[in-house]
This record gives sequence, C-alpha cells and structure tokens, in this order.
Amino acid sequence: MNTLQQKFSEITSENARLLELREENNRLRSILNFQEKNEFLITITRIVGRTSESGATFFTLNKGSEAGITPGAPVMVNQVFVGKIIRTGARFSIAAPLTAPGIKTGATLAGYEKNAGILEGELNLGAVLRFIPKDVTVHAGTPVISSGLEEKISRGLLIGIVERVESK
Repeated sequence: MNTLQQKFSEITSENARLLELREENNRLRSILNFQEKNEFLITITRIVGRTSESGATFFTLNKGSEAGITPGAPVMVNQVFVGKIIRTGARFSIAAPLTAPGIKTGATLAGYEKNAGILEGELNLGAVLRFIPKDVTVHAGTPVISSGLEEKISRGLLIGIVERVESK
C-alpha cells in the first residue's frame, strides 16, 4: 500500500509540474503571437527592484541598452501597455507605470481614427485622458489604446477601459 501512495504522490507532483509548464507555454505563445502581429523588438525582462520617489513608483528591469531597450519604449504585461522605459543602463532599465504622476502618452479610443487626447498618470492610482476634442463622445466601458503619436509606441496597444467620464 505504501508503494501505491508513493506512486500517487509522484504522479500528482508530476501533474502539477506539467500544468505549470503548460501555463508557461501558453504565455510564451501569446508573446510570440503578439510579436508577430507587431513590428517592433520585444525583449522579455524581469522586475528586479522597485523604488518610490515623489509619490511615484518606478521599477528596475534586468535588461537594458545591451538588449536593445531604449527610453520611451512601451512596457507591456500580458499584451497590455502598462508603462514606459524612462532610463536605461547597459544591463538594466527603469520603467514608470502609466499611472505615475507626470507620465504622459498619446491615447485614443478604440474605433476613433484620430488622437483623442493625452493620457496622464495620477498618483499611482490611475490615469486620466485629457484634452479630448469636443466632437468625441466618451462612454464608460470604451477601450483606450495608444494613438501612435510617439515614435516608439505604435498605435493600437491596449491601455485599459474607460471607468468613468467627467466633464470639465
């Protein structure tokens, strides 16, 4: 009976490992599909540090200019544009989330042909789309994408969804 329990434990452990490998495979396939659809260099990095300064959080990544990373490049997580590279060294880079104060990027609404405004981070809590033309109607639930106005950030990268609309 002991041998049967031991074999069951081994098989259960192996099954858990295979499930993890399947998840990793799915993530890598997703990255590969994303890279094939877009015409820019994709470098997979890891967060190796985090600092807070003046109310903003910045992340240190384990790759830099030697890997082709340059300031102004988008930072993507699961195919969502979440930040920008603000500084690089040979083997590291510093990324700021789009929610960081002072971080701005050209953004638009999915389905709208022109630039719909500037997305600006607010206190690491969220981002606000400002300078929206008066002829643009914005509704909660509308996807927000990059507008392509910045040299290193192509149009159509998903940023998020409009949570609420305020007129000022």
